[in-house]
Amino acid sequence: MSLGGTYDYYLIEEAVDRASEAGVILVAAAGNSGPTNTLPSFPAAYDNVIAVAATDQSGVVAGYSNQGSYLDISAPGSAIVSTYGLGYASLSGTSMASPHVAGVVALMRDKDIATSQIKYLLQTNANSSAPRDVQNRYGAGLINAYDALSCNTTSCAEPSPAPTPTETIASTTVINPGEVITAPSTPSTPVQAPAPAAPAPAPVAAPVAAVEVIGISNIVKRKFTLTVDSPAGSKTWIQRKSGKKWVTLKKVNSSSRSVVKVSKSGTYRIQIVGPSRKVISSPFKVK
Repeated sequence: MSLGGTYDYYLIEEAVDRASEAGVILVAAAGNSGPTNTLPSFPAAYDNVIAVAATDQSGVVAGYSNQGSYLDISAPGSAIVSTYGLGYASLSGTSMASPHVAGVVALMRDKDIATSQIKYLLQTNANSSAPRDVQNRYGAGLINAYDALSCNTTSCAEPSPAPTPTETIASTTVINPGEVITAPSTPSTPVQAPAPAAPAPAPVAAPVAAVEVIGISNIVKRKFTLTVDSPAGSKTWIQRKSGKKWVTLKKVNSSSRSVVKVSKSGTYRIQIVGPSRKVISSPFKVK
């Protein structure tokens, strides 16, 4: 996904979670606001998305690439030859880095690697040697397709002959996530540039309804009693902390009182998503 912004809109997160539950592996550009940016980019920052930072030709994180704890992995993103209008161009940006990761994911799925293992294998096989041990700049490190595909233990055929572009435009442009590129034109084959996209209307907030976690009690033997006050149509998500991220393990219908059973001990939180807002409880431990 070559798109992003700093607005955390819960409907987009819901769509991401539904896609993930359906077995879709989502990869997104981390953003091109540079290391001084302190805001995460969504949807890259959601738990069920692989957030990709960009490196330059020397394998060092690019100066334009976002930083933050939400980064999962990094990949080459500078001066990447890509299709551009009727030819090719040398482009730069996290939008050029994320396709590298999506491509490796596709190869991993083609080798019947379990969906649940793909992100883990990408990160554990990433090159995290210095300077790529700075997680808020590189995530787990620089992607290593060879090891992620287990080519170090099995044979992986190389394409022969290697594909080469037939035309290269000598220019380097930073492409922001979601940016529309105007196609170049020539006198012999004029290409009409796409009309500027109309700005998306700002989300209109629905009337705020009460959504509140009243209490979490009887935390024992991997279960607890949940008491909430929420309007009709709300959803209660049970989330468990995994590393620096929160993973949604279970969704239950919101009700005045219910007993929730979980399968693992650890740190949990409750997230209630209502028609117009969401509320997140303070973390608590389940033995």
